[in-house]
Amino acid sequence: MSIFTVHVPPGNQPDAADNTLFVRDGFYWSAALFTPLWLIFRRLWLELAIYMLATTLLAVAARHFALPIGYSLLAAALLQVYVGIEASSLLQGRLLRRGFEFAGVVAGKHQDEVERRYFSQASSPISMENPR
Repeated sequence: MSIFTVHVPPGNQPDAADNTLFVRDGFYWSAALFTPLWLIFRRLWLELAIYMLATTLLAVAARHFALPIGYSLLAAALLQVYVGIEASSLLQGRLLRRGFEFAGVVAGKHQDEVERRYFSQASSPISMENPR
């Protein structure tokens, strides 16, 4: 079962349901294996700049300290794994910077189920009666 965070567009727009975004929480293999391409595709420009700076610093440090190539590759792989782990947080941060509001957390097997679950819960009236 996957956990998704729900983000709604800013303000009370009539088409808010169409623009509601769901971000799966967890490890993103595509972000770990193809980090620069994944960051470009997701338009995470600041994160791409930081990633490129980090990889440049790793290469310079490896050359300066005359480290074997294995250490350089290990450091680069660990950086990519870190991006894969933090990918959902990077996506959530981008949405928050664009003005989207965090609306909740929903669990489900896949995104279609999560969307059905979220919108059925959001459309059902909430009882304000005292449960006593």
